[in-house]
Amino acid sequence: MKKKGLIIGLLVFIRLGMSAQPAGIKTDTKITDVTVYTSGARIFAEKRVDVPAGTSTVRFTGISSELDTESIQVSAEGAVTILSVNHELDYLSEKEQSPEVKGLIKQRDVLRKNLDKEKMQLEILDKEMQFMTVNMKVTGTNATAKVAELAPVFDFFSSKITALTREISWRNDSVKSWTEQITKINNQIGDLMAQMKTPAGVIAVNLDAPARTGVLLKVNYVIRNAGWYPTYDIRVKNIESPVQVTYKVNMFQHSGNDWKDVNLRFSSANPAKTGILPELTPWWLNIQPPQPRLMIRGNSSLIKEKAANLSVQEEKAEAPAMLSVVAEEAGTAVEFVVEKLFSVPSTGKNFQIDVSTVSLPALYSYISIPKIDPVAHLKARLTGWEQLNLMPGEANVYFEGSFTGKTYLNTKDFSDTLEISLGIDRNISIQRTMEKELSSTRFLASKTEAAKGWKLSVRNNKSQKIEITLMDQIPLSANSDIEVNNTSLSGGKLDPATGEVSWNMEVKPAEKAEKKLSYTVRYPKGKKINLE
Repeated sequence: MKKKGLIIGLLVFIRLGMSAQPAGIKTDTKITDVTVYTSGARIFAEKRVDVPAGTSTVRFTGISSELDTESIQVSAEGAVTILSVNHELDYLSEKEQSPEVKGLIKQRDVLRKNLDKEKMQLEILDKEMQFMTVNMKVTGTNATAKVAELAPVFDFFSSKITALTREISWRNDSVKSWTEQITKINNQIGDLMAQMKTPAGVIAVNLDAPARTGVLLKVNYVIRNAGWYPTYDIRVKNIESPVQVTYKVNMFQHSGNDWKDVNLRFSSANPAKTGILPELTPWWLNIQPPQPRLMIRGNSSLIKEKAANLSVQEEKAEAPAMLSVVAEEAGTAVEFVVEKLFSVPSTGKNFQIDVSTVSLPALYSYISIPKIDPVAHLKARLTGWEQLNLMPGEANVYFEGSFTGKTYLNTKDFSDTLEISLGIDRNISIQRTMEKELSSTRFLASKTEAAKGWKLSVRNNKSQKIEITLMDQIPLSANSDIEVNNTSLSGGKLDPATGEVSWNMEVKPAEKAEKKLSYTVRYPKGKKINLE
């Protein structure tokens, strides 16, 4: 009796001990909103659950393992108290195959079936080839047959064997190609499956409820493997039209969870900012040196701005044509809100959304340095751009219906005017030729005197007049034995500190304008200097 009573007591103790442990509820969440930062993203998810009276633990599964544990925030709508929130890793649960993996497996199965059929055909062809080869040998050993009688037979066997050889070669190529494709797909599947083997994240929420009740739990957290960056399309119909700027958002996410029908928002804020109160430091002012504005392609030197008498297009800026995206300012950060639900798969591939297209008035000017590169570079200065909430980014440039290249909008270096390079205009011909009658060399008593003359010409093959700045230079002496004299600038403006010469010209359609530059240099006889 004593032994039986001891066993019953132990069972009661174990049952009471088990009932004292918090009840466990395992569930997933529904992602409703996502704010994507330039590096990282904040996920907003929720789930309605029924919790028992007393303490219980709700474990949200399928959470990205790449989350920032310090960013987790949980709130509850209902008669419960949140006791604690913890982050865990789940090594046991297997992730469901992603649509990308399923698609690759289906594609691989089709290739394998085709490969098997091709190999079967090759076996048949091989047997047929063996049959033809054996019969050809047998026919050739028939001593009673005449040569004239065997000739058509040999022709038949020869043509048949040739056709079989070609078909076997062709099918072997197919087998090789399909085998290579299957190998590539297997490698891709292996990479994706390896990522699926990483442990899933779990957010464990400990609750206390006075009675059994339903509660809506909302959780948000920051993940690392997502982000966005801006790019632009800049289109100019001609130099008499405003500039059209299209703002594009390029985003990616590889969190391990597909975002299905979520409210999407893009922010330029930094999610890594902490809640610690910052401190003010002394604010010192100083004069900033002017920033170079234009980089001539094919030359590493930064060219100063020399364009004047710019062609002004006085057109009012049109209101942005918003494409289902709204821009909002949040302090110093900019946010773009997509106005419809979006689904973004967890593939890491780039996903692009057009934010807006706006027309801006522009000041157009051409600049050319024929000594370095005999082409005309077009640039535009935009006003009113600061209202567009632009961030630094790469831009595709289209001029007169053609793609002219890429440029970079460095919006941090500009104030009220944004200057962009529109590339080379091939409808403007530039030449720099040596004037033989102005170029000569003569020898004096102890000096050599070299004269150089250059002609710079601009032909406007466009249907609009242009304003263009030509730039060249005269040499500067770095030695007292070298003298530069008799400079003729043809009306050009000389910067004596740098030797740069510039001409601001207006050239009408189908017209040609010319400028001349000449100088003489005296230097010690028998010495060599570069005068080109």
